[in-house]
Amino acid sequence: MKRFAIGAALVIGLALPSGAPASEVSLPSPVETGFPATVISTKSLIRARLLWRAERDDCSAQFVLGGANENGWYGFLKNHNAAGEWYVKAARKGYAKAQYKAGFMYEHGFGTIPQSMSEAYMWFTLAAAQGIKWGAEMRNEIAKSMTPEQIAEAEMLVEAWEPDPASCEKLALSIPANSPLIVAAAIKEVQRTWDRAVVVFEIDGAGTHGRMNRQYVQEEMAQIPPGTKLPTIIFIHGCKGLGIETILFGKLARWGFAVFAPDSFARTGRVSSCNSGTAQPFRHEEIRYAVARARMLPWVDADNLILLGHSEGGYSVTSFGGDGFKARVASGTDCWLGVSDSSPLLVVNSSEDKLLKWGDDWCRKADEYVRLPGPNHWPWSYPDAEKALVGFLTQHTGRDIFGVIAGLSVPPEVVAKSDDGISLRGPDSVQDVYDVAKAHCETFGKASSLTESIAFGVYTFSCE
Repeated sequence: MKRFAIGAALVIGLALPSGAPASEVSLPSPVETGFPATVISTKSLIRARLLWRAERDDCSAQFVLGGANENGWYGFLKNHNAAGEWYVKAARKGYAKAQYKAGFMYEHGFGTIPQSMSEAYMWFTLAAAQGIKWGAEMRNEIAKSMTPEQIAEAEMLVEAWEPDPASCEKLALSIPANSPLIVAAAIKEVQRTWDRAVVVFEIDGAGTHGRMNRQYVQEEMAQIPPGTKLPTIIFIHGCKGLGIETILFGKLARWGFAVFAPDSFARTGRVSSCNSGTAQPFRHEEIRYAVARARMLPWVDADNLILLGHSEGGYSVTSFGGDGFKARVASGTDCWLGVSDSSPLLVVNSSEDKLLKWGDDWCRKADEYVRLPGPNHWPWSYPDAEKALVGFLTQHTGRDIFGVIAGLSVPPEVVAKSDDGISLRGPDSVQDVYDVAKAHCETFGKASSLTESIAFGVYTFSCE
């Protein structure tokens, strides 16, 4: 097997182990095997149907898709680049409403569409010619701020304009949202998040850490000994995607867990938008899909599934009402989207986290709530956060994780040190890192203060 120690994974993160092929593989579609469509949300079906129609030159769908991306409708996240592209695509085919919107896009500049008064004038004129009464008024209004040369150029554009020869099909009633074709398209979309999921596990001291669709990950999953059953964590990342979580994944794997972290940004057109309410239908869908796919793996202990999420993903975890989890853990969330009672819930936050601008009183409804001093939005670098996590997982999985950690304990590795501070590469116990830093700074008559905790296990303290 092309494996490496998870301890090393904390240093190199998502880098491939030496000699491992970088090739991606096409994973089998669950649609072909009758995968249950119940994981798919209504918003995803609407989204899939709109995309299906728009990609087949239905101008009305292209226009609606522009509005959906502009305003965040129908489960779409706001994406001004995509909105402008869909509006202009429909406008070029002669769709009057889209031509009017294209006028606005060019008047102000929108996403990747540059500001051009001549283009705006042209589109408003074309819309007016098709009966959009506001088109003429907007054209006349912007003409007041244009030079005679710009107006002459715009009139030439109007005269030369011809519609895109591609047909503008009307498919609005041709396919229902619950048709097998649309359901399959919606499942394929959420499948992307699983195919690009980060997978981390350790077998007999050898670890695997990579994306689900990497060749070496598939090969090493296939070689897990028969009869193996790993308690499994489904991790739901925040609105900025996967990043600092790498160090936590490595620790969880060393403690005996498998980790699957679906990548929400693998979805078509998915953009970073920290509007947690808008994203939730998709994030809950990704949870349901990941659970269903994880249960298909023979080495996953389906009776020991844990749901863990941070920030936007933390909202998804606290509000998720589905069955199938032994317990749930959330961090960096104020729980304002609700706290379901579907399974035991631990919430860990920092008391000075400025991203929790509404406070976090709702989180007190959790079964266990830990509020730690400090400003970190990512609280898992605090020893008390780790203790709370280990205790909670021990209670709800029946595994002696404290005992496992004791058996793995190794001294922290000093990366750099001086009388001003110390940098350490951490072992499995964060407390050991803090203790070493404290002892180092005390030799200079100073107190230690954590200044940085980055992915891959490096902690930096100042001596003050």
